[in-house]
Amino acid sequence: MEKNEVTDMEKTDEMSIQDLIEEIRSYEELEYSQDLQEALIDIEADELASTDAVCLTVLGNYQAEDGFLNRLLEELYDQAYQRALMREEGEIE
Repeated sequence: MEKNEVTDMEKTDEMSIQDLIEEIRSYEELEYSQDLQEALIDIEADELASTDAVCLTVLGNYQAEDGFLNRLLEELYDQAYQRALMREEGEIE
């Protein structure tokens, strides 16, 4: 691999929550999961009051057929969980 090439993993690590959500929504597979669509809406609206939010559970349990989509979902979960944890600990409102 060339030094300037960016791997898929590196690409997802640099994406914001909004960027991840937009990329995830581009997959047709999501049309069949109402729960996941609702979870994305909640995360996008920053409705994460705690680390046990339903949207995090849905996101954490979803298994996509596409490997890169799974990576995007994992990264979104990690970032959203961290945001919810910071909210629980009073670091952000």
